Amino acid sequence: MSYFNSYTNIYRSFINKQVKAYLFILVFTLLSGAIRKWIIINPASGNIIFLLQLLVFFVFVLIDGNGSWKVVRNGAISVYIILLLVEWINPLNLTFFHGALGFVLHFGLWFSAFYYIANRDKFDLRPLMPIIILFCISEIVLAFIQYQLPADNFINRYADEKQVGGNYAYVGQAVRVTGTFSYISGFSAYLLFHMYFVWALVKMQYKPSVTLSLLFFGLIAAFMNGSRGATYVYVIVMGYMLFAEIRGLNLFLYIKRLIIPVVLVVLVFLARGQLGLESNVSTAFDNFDERRESGIESGEETNRIFGPFREVYNFKGRFPVMGVGIGSTYQGAQAMFGTSPYVLEYGFIENELTRIVLEGGFLLLISRLLLAFYFSQFLSFKKLTKYFIFILFFVTPTIFNVYNAVFTFLGIAILDNVYYHIEKEKLLKSP
Repeated sequence: MSYFNSYTNIYRSFINKQVKAYLFILVFTLLSGAIRKWIIINPASGNIIFLLQLLVFFVFVLIDGNGSWKVVRNGAISVYIILLLVEWINPLNLTFFHGALGFVLHFGLWFSAFYYIANRDKFDLRPLMPIIILFCISEIVLAFIQYQLPADNFINRYADEKQVGGNYAYVGQAVRVTGTFSYISGFSAYLLFHMYFVWALVKMQYKPSVTLSLLFFGLIAAFMNGSRGATYVYVIVMGYMLFAEIRGLNLFLYIKRLIIPVVLVVLVFLARGQLGLESNVSTAFDNFDERRESGIESGEETNRIFGPFREVYNFKGRFPVMGVGIGSTYQGAQAMFGTSPYVLEYGFIENELTRIVLEGGFLLLISRLLLAFYFSQFLSFKKLTKYFIFILFFVTPTIFNVYNAVFTFLGIAILDNVYYHIEKEKLLKSP
């Protein structure tokens, strides 16, 4: 009966267009990279799919024009839009089209985030949990399969083989997991959603066997992905989650309910080496640790953490106030419309903070910082958690990495939504 009720709730949730739009964004993002990698190998067709991925934030405009106007009428968003429009027509920008693409990149995440806040009562994402759990399991299983396969296996191909020229990214002797996405960062981006989703399950006190299994195997998947940033963030978020939820969670009972159905089975697999699980886990950790130690010894890891802030502080560009035009540093815009001489003059840039300053000056960087803080204050968490989410939101590259942007929105939205409805129901029940 519980399964029947669960799927009945899922069916009822489809009546709500906001929930359907959320699910569409999630499914499209999960599948778009897979289609580009394995089905539509033609680069031109793949670029069309990627363009749709850039525009997926604005699906709410199609389903709810009136609700979308609530976003534009928000004072902070209106000011930000005006700033982006000014940056769009920056005379230093190479072409009008650079600015157009830049506007989409810089505004898409904020539009969907504030649409969610403005229409939060219309979102109840909890009935979707069983479906999303199946998605998460599929991604983790795929990661385990990919990690055991050689680089030249079809499943490990990149969306644009010519661009990488056969130079696959490795962690130890294994190919870094790319999931169903186009590049390494795609699976790292998925892990952002995964950790927020696990946190939401903990808040709901969902089945411990499911929740803690997803938590554990998500960590192993982070090792297999090989991204130190993604792994560190995953560990930090899960640690903070336990700190934030410990009071409202009977941790002893929660773990006790897990031991018999899951942990003993996992231990048996580890002890007997069945299904190659022991080998996968130990290899993933050893490879990741080797990469981490190598980065520490060379100083590369420290530079990755603190380098972006030093670069911004010592910004060497000639236009630090308004920049040289939004979209000018984006590879897609450069490939289609050319590269600005000011970008060539500056040289190679990898970190997002410096790219923001180069494109829109410190004015755009400060605006993004203030907008991230402003957005965090609308979330349903306690004050300390709002600050924690604000920091994560600001430091996560969400402008030039579209997968990061989409999964950050999806993850924060579902976590906040669970908090919002649980707290709302508590208030309704209180005398």
